[in-house]
Amino acid sequence: MTLSLAKRAFSLFVYLLVLDGVAIFFFTRGFLLTRSELPAFSDCSDVSSISSCTGETVKCLSGECKENDYTEDKLAYGPIKNQGTPELAQSGASGRQGKKLNEQCSTRPVIKKAIVLIIDALRFDFVAHSRNFKGEPKPWMDNLPVLQRLIEEDNTTARLFKFLADPPTTTQQRLKGLTTGGLPTFIDIGHSFGAPAIVEDNLILQMQRTGKRVVMMGDDTWLQLFPTQFAKAYPFPSFNVKDLHTVDDGVISELFPALHRDDWDVLIGHFLGVDHVGHTFAVESPFMVEKLKQYNDVIEGVVTLLRNMSEPGGLLEDTLLIVMGDHGQTLNGDHGGGTPEEVETALFALSMNRRSGGCLSKALISSCEVEDPVIGCISSIPQLDFSATLASFLGVPFPFGSVGQVNAELFDLVVRDPESSPLDSRGDSGSSLCTLRMLERYKDVLCTNSRQVKRYFEAYSAVAISGFPKQDLERLETLYSTAHDLNVTHSCSTCQLSSISDVELIPTMTRRMIDESQVQVEAYRAYLSAAASLARSQWTQFGIEWMAVGLSLLFASIAIRAVALHRLSQNGQERWEVGLLPIKPLLVNSIGSSYPIVMLIVLQPLFRGTPFYSAMMYIQENLSIVIIGVTIAASVISYMTASPRPFSGKNLRFWIGGSEKKRRFPTAEQMDLRSLAAALFLILHALSLFSNSYIVAEGVVINFFMASSGMIYLRSAIKAHSKISQAICYLGVIWILPRIHSLALFKGLKAIEGPGFFGSGLDFADSGSILLLQLILTITTVAFPLIALTWVIRWKLSKSYLSTGRLWKSVQSGISISYFLIAVYWILMDLTSSGLISRPDHVMRFVRLDIPRAIYLISSVVISAAAVREIHSWRIFGSKLTSAAEILLRTAAVVVSGFSGSLMILMGRKGPLILMAVALEVWCFLELQALTSCGRSTNLISSDMERREVESIIPSFRATADWSLIALQIFFSTGHSCAFDGLHFSAAFVGFDDFGFYQQGILLAVETFGSSHVLPIFGLPFLVVWRLRFTRSSGQADDKYVIVEVTKGYLWFGLIRLVLTAVTTASVCIQRRHLMVWGIFAPKFVFDSLGFLVVDVLVILVTSLFFFIPGRKQHSS
Repeated sequence: MTLSLAKRAFSLFVYLLVLDGVAIFFFTRGFLLTRSELPAFSDCSDVSSISSCTGETVKCLSGECKENDYTEDKLAYGPIKNQGTPELAQSGASGRQGKKLNEQCSTRPVIKKAIVLIIDALRFDFVAHSRNFKGEPKPWMDNLPVLQRLIEEDNTTARLFKFLADPPTTTQQRLKGLTTGGLPTFIDIGHSFGAPAIVEDNLILQMQRTGKRVVMMGDDTWLQLFPTQFAKAYPFPSFNVKDLHTVDDGVISELFPALHRDDWDVLIGHFLGVDHVGHTFAVESPFMVEKLKQYNDVIEGVVTLLRNMSEPGGLLEDTLLIVMGDHGQTLNGDHGGGTPEEVETALFALSMNRRSGGCLSKALISSCEVEDPVIGCISSIPQLDFSATLASFLGVPFPFGSVGQVNAELFDLVVRDPESSPLDSRGDSGSSLCTLRMLERYKDVLCTNSRQVKRYFEAYSAVAISGFPKQDLERLETLYSTAHDLNVTHSCSTCQLSSISDVELIPTMTRRMIDESQVQVEAYRAYLSAAASLARSQWTQFGIEWMAVGLSLLFASIAIRAVALHRLSQNGQERWEVGLLPIKPLLVNSIGSSYPIVMLIVLQPLFRGTPFYSAMMYIQENLSIVIIGVTIAASVISYMTASPRPFSGKNLRFWIGGSEKKRRFPTAEQMDLRSLAAALFLILHALSLFSNSYIVAEGVVINFFMASSGMIYLRSAIKAHSKISQAICYLGVIWILPRIHSLALFKGLKAIEGPGFFGSGLDFADSGSILLLQLILTITTVAFPLIALTWVIRWKLSKSYLSTGRLWKSVQSGISISYFLIAVYWILMDLTSSGLISRPDHVMRFVRLDIPRAIYLISSVVISAAAVREIHSWRIFGSKLTSAAEILLRTAAVVVSGFSGSLMILMGRKGPLILMAVALEVWCFLELQALTSCGRSTNLISSDMERREVESIIPSFRATADWSLIALQIFFSTGHSCAFDGLHFSAAFVGFDDFGFYQQGILLAVETFGSSHVLPIFGLPFLVVWRLRFTRSSGQADDKYVIVEVTKGYLWFGLIRLVLTAVTTASVCIQRRHLMVWGIFAPKFVFDSLGFLVVDVLVILVTSLFFFIPGRKQHSS
């Protein structure tokens, strides 16, 4: 069967999509692996036989023990009372089990109740005083004065910490880390929507098993993670980021009544307003100040109740209040990455235990993160330590997979000092003995903590395919043995202190014991810190074989695209049309290559005892990867060596360019400054991907390349005395486009009225002035861009390049209606949100929901109807009415124009202005393609030069490379980045209030990839046809030339993106143990690889039009 060149080109892109998809799948399977979640759970009896963690020293110091009164089944801190209520313990099997487990636990509860208030996306500077930050106080600072006041009044009962999260900083991953004490792996980011229930051991489960009653209210993510563990739950929908109040109001309505009830031991309240304000309006918005003040009132009310109800015998006696964030956020309200703004949040703790705090040695306190002149040192706590710390306070087992440690400062704040011992009256002032008792108690907790971590590392290494390195485990074992030996030695001499008769020796003996205890504590902390560091660096099991195969296939895909471009440059030789995609050799060799593998497996017993047997066993164990890898490799080799004639040495010499006559090396004329610059920019961009700093600043790098390219075009225009105004305009738009997103105009009128815009804010005399300003802003940023785009589509584009038939007139009408609805939407939304007008709820609901849905519907109808009409017309009329250039241009115009409405509404208020700037930039760029490498207009180009231009791959490279840069600039200029905090989650709810996984996923994908992928891919035929208009003589180009040039364009576009993706993949492979691998390199890999697959799919959609190009003008092979 013979295929036309057009159909072979389409089939080639399908083959490349399969190859690229398999390559990325292989690498992803090896790189983004989840850690092994062990089906093991901690139990109170796990540590009941650890004699070195019994707390015997504390008993001796308190005068509670006698010589030889210790038995191994005695509890660590003496008898423990069940803190769960009798009603719950007797209500069912779980309650009875909880009571039994709690009586056997090795740690004694030091609090009766805990209140945990979580403020989602709580930045550290929301809580810390503004005096701790450089510059003038920002509007969002000092809006939680109740926390600052409590710390200043008494920092022995209230304390502030910088709470450090591990990336990814999304709510679901942070909740999992906070409750399990582990480090959720990067691939868990895929569960941000519709989080699955946590099946491994966790703090909530341990509290349930030990009879603790946990009540949750707020973010419904908790119920998705823990569907059956709560005694009571009050979940509220959390995914509508434009809803600022539903969750918060729900928490407040349930919180205060619950504080007056005795049906809970741990109360969790999760507020979402700050997170949603950040996503919708950014941190600088006045709404953020309002939310923080609301939280301040809530916390004030909770503290008042605590003080009134925490007296001895009170309902809230010995209650711990924790106010904390799960992660931070950037000034734009984004989070998900690993920048300081995102990982730094706050934790405030208030202990109502009046006998707690102040005795632990200051030497154990962490180094200061912030030195506050009033409250002193503000230190940091890793979120990794939260689970272990709260578990020790509540007297429940540490979660089995926890690798955190009990924090010393929180321990000193919360844990009470035992009653005065007989030794206090024997000459010691009491402070040294208090320090010693607290050190001994803390040491015993760390001993139990270390034993749990050791058991987890041993279990994990035993079952994991590739666990922790042997040398690292040996180092951990040495650290643990050192701490254990010190503890055993010290425990044998502690009771001697109570038998000293000389009072004068007690202070000296006490100080010596404090020093010894501190050494033991530091030994345990060294072990736990080393274990946590090892877990951070080695948590993921990398499948090196899968990664190597995937990376190799990516580079093979690069080679195939290069060979295809080489064959397309042999435009005058018909045999290369078959070589563009030799289907028969590909199928035969690919299928046949797996036959030897199957035979080896069948004949495996015959090779037992031979040197080949181990290799065959490896093949059998990894049969899938071997067969797929060999099959793909065979297809690649077949493609690279394919020829329509029998393969020979002559063919090989020709393929590598051995024939002088057939060589297609670029000439000096072809390799002009623009081509060299394009190649240099690509190389520099690829090399920068090995640096985490350049990845973070990638948008700036792209803008630099664009500006440099613009200067080269300006040089060529001046040299040619042509297109100078277009070159200047091009440079201007390159400068303006990245700055549109950050304009204060898009922060709303309230932000303009407040400080931060125009210096000190605006003071309007009356509502008429405000209305006038709002109208001016709306006309400038919405109405004018929409009018300009409508003019381009209805008049300029139609008269210049498209027919004026009924189809295009229908498209124009649909687009005009869509743009009108966008203008109405933003005018009403702006006037309503600024308080200038008010409308009934049903009217605003229509504006907020129905208008965006109508725009989506119009876009879908326009694109679908146009596609059906075009295909129908091609089949009926054939080549009588259409040509390849007309088909591609008309379809590209319909898709781009019809798609622009939906994209514009998803992009927000900045959408019309950005798309207008993009349209102007693209027009200038297309006009500049008239400049030749010689610096003169191509209108006088000769026929011979035309042939060389068409057959050479250099002109298509330089044009497509610049086109790719434009696409990348659009991506970053719309506020996106290759990190999860660059996702605009608010776009997923334009036109919807309720969360739906698929509808929100589609809208988010359209907003993320629409402007930077869909528009450039469907708009590429404009570049190709426009360039051919300047590089061919009138009437000489037929459909074949158009197909060849479009295929070249898409091959170059895919090749450029593939080079960047392959380098990113290689970079993340090489730096898989880098400190920032999960914070920067892995998100970059995910965005690049996913974006590249989107490019492949879109190219196939465009080239599918090749099937409908009239057959009369095609050349079959």
